[in-house]
Amino acid sequence: MSNILVRYAVSEDAEQFVELQKILTIESEYLLSTCDEVARMVVDKQRQQFVKMSSGELPSRVIVAVSDNDLIGFLGFTFNQMNKNRHVVSRIAIGVINKFKRKGVATSLLKFFEQSVSNSGVSRIEFNVISTNLAALSLYLKYGYKIEGVRQKSVLQNTETFVDEYYIAKLL
Repeated sequence: MSNILVRYAVSEDAEQFVELQKILTIESEYLLSTCDEVARMVVDKQRQQFVKMSSGELPSRVIVAVSDNDLIGFLGFTFNQMNKNRHVVSRIAIGVINKFKRKGVATSLLKFFEQSVSNSGVSRIEFNVISTNLAALSLYLKYGYKIEGVRQKSVLQNTETFVDEYYIAKLL
């Protein structure tokens, strides 16, 4: 396996990012987006979103993992915008294509993310994780995240079963 580069997404990543999202919705039952929702993603619109993210116009950011010039994973997150909670990132999503799972890609994305947001004044990260996503839970708990609560039957998984989400957080 070649070296993995982790960096912020740029507008030139838009086409590959849309394709990555399509692959991930097929491979993973844990992303909240469905195949139909991802199919409606438009490359030009995603390119514009990345430009706005880079300039700070949008509170969201996307970090990508790259191997041999191909996007293999991402971590997306959103800064809170209200004065009283600007120190909190309250939503993240991580996805890594199956071929690169269990190779440290998610860990690299998470470490890059934590370092980046701590340098910009964030002192708390909080988000939800589907309770059946044991690989993600293991990663987060390993790196100091704590389960703070449960959102019962909050996600419809596989179009037939409601599952819980854990509300998890970490203080930086």
